Amino acid sequence: MFGRKLNVKRRKKIRREEREIQEREAEEKRQRESKGDVFTFEVVTVNNSGKIINRTQGGARQKIEDLGNGIKLEMVYIPGGSFLMGSPKNEAERYSSESPQHQVTLQPFYMSKYPITQNHLLKN
Repeated sequence: MFGRKLNVKRRKKIRREEREIQEREAEEKRQRESKGDVFTFEVVTVNNSGKIINRTQGGARQKIEDLGNGIKLEMVYIPGGSFLMGSPKNEAERYSSESPQHQVTLQPFYMSKYPITQNHLLKN
């Protein structure tokens, strides 16, 4: 009898662990999908004369939203993070509007891949 109870407890524990793994995997999949598909692009560096001196490949995530009437909005995923905004008081040629320095934290967001003008909006 004792051995049977132990087996039942083990099976329940195993089922619970399997369920937790499935839930974790499903959440990870949702997170990946919510950030969109990966696209690649080329980044070029030019010198003062405009001559290309370096080329590198980059990648980012994008989502394409169908706005209707044949209009699609391509958006790029911008990961969240923190940075120090402003300039130190002893920096040469600084403006007074650049202080005080302060920590800024942004949540992840999407930004249009291309500029959107008022003219684009008035067409709809």
